[in-house]
Amino acid sequence: MKLFRFFYLALFSSLILVGVEAKIRVKRRSANRKIPMVRVLIGKGLANLTVTGNGLSRKLLSGVPKSYRGYKSILFRCGSGQRLQSTGNLQSRLLASVSVSKGEIQWNLHGPYRGVLHLAGIKGSSGCDLINEVDLETYLESLLSNEMNAKWPIEVLKAQAVAARSYAYFKMKNQEQLKRYNLDSQTLYHLENSERDQVAGDYSFVTPRTKIAAGQTRGEILVGKQDNELTPIFFHAKCGGRTMIPQLVWGNRVGSYSQVECPFCHQHGKRDWSQSISLKQFRRFLSWVVRKEMGGERAKLEGKITLLPDSTASDRLRIYLGPQLYLLEKPMLRRYFGRKIFSSNNFMLVIQNNRIKISGRGLGHGVGMCQLGALDLAQQGWGYRQILSYYFPLHKLQLAY
Repeated sequence: MKLFRFFYLALFSSLILVGVEAKIRVKRRSANRKIPMVRVLIGKGLANLTVTGNGLSRKLLSGVPKSYRGYKSILFRCGSGQRLQSTGNLQSRLLASVSVSKGEIQWNLHGPYRGVLHLAGIKGSSGCDLINEVDLETYLESLLSNEMNAKWPIEVLKAQAVAARSYAYFKMKNQEQLKRYNLDSQTLYHLENSERDQVAGDYSFVTPRTKIAAGQTRGEILVGKQDNELTPIFFHAKCGGRTMIPQLVWGNRVGSYSQVECPFCHQHGKRDWSQSISLKQFRRFLSWVVRKEMGGERAKLEGKITLLPDSTASDRLRIYLGPQLYLLEKPMLRRYFGRKIFSSNNFMLVIQNNRIKISGRGLGHGVGMCQLGALDLAQQGWGYRQILSYYFPLHKLQLAY
């Protein structure tokens, strides 16, 4: 019998300190402490950039600051053919910063945004990246409308605010640790405005309800109950009946996580999903798994494929390939085939008519807080502290600032 666990270090290389025996612990802070600033990547590889606002101030890397009265547009030509040259681990360099004296700021008709916009030159590229630096609470006010429905009960929005704040705060503190150990090659932003991290949008997504949800949980984050360890806090749309732990999905252990049963989300959203793949595709997948585990060239696997009885309650597949039994962790299939075929990691397989039928529940990776489950709990009258305690039983709430 062979057990394959493919460890997805690529995803977690930016989340976890690899090879450094250091944990991030959080001390209890005063509620009057200043809100930290978060830097969010909002544009990549831009050739030309027009920044617009009222009372703009511009600061170039090689020049003196300059302020403009009234409504003004500033054009930056990033695709001029000049490429950033740098040495060592530095992958990007700050080229310019633009702020506004009042109101909001726009770029290429995107926005409005609060805070400061930074232009960064990228090593080996003639384009620019754009980074928005804004206080963490303002960031959350727009995020809630993108990561969740802003019309949902206020308690579930508050739970989402704490989860998203915890994730962002972890990324900020983790970068500080990486700098301390000289391991960070990208120091100009903490998060991407994408599904890679969190989708925040711009200030137009802020609503009175999202301001309330962020404001009434100001500074609150989740830390480990036993050691106050700060870990990335994950969430997803729908678990389909039970949540998963990071180690099972991505191969890396993250402290203070546990699987929880979630019978609450099934009545919300799409109940079930189904797909199918050919036996030939599945054999290619098995070959890929063996290659990843063993190294070297893609293996040619011979023999009849037999799936032992499966259920959505199982985290692993038991597969015979000829006489050889393999145990495979289910998230590996989603990693290989993608989200279009495997909407979640909660599924079962069966062979029918020379194809493998996939029957699943849920939407997303399944780690952490189930958003539709949290919605159901809020509709039942649960408060945000109860919701978070249910999905993160080994964590506790603490003020970060």
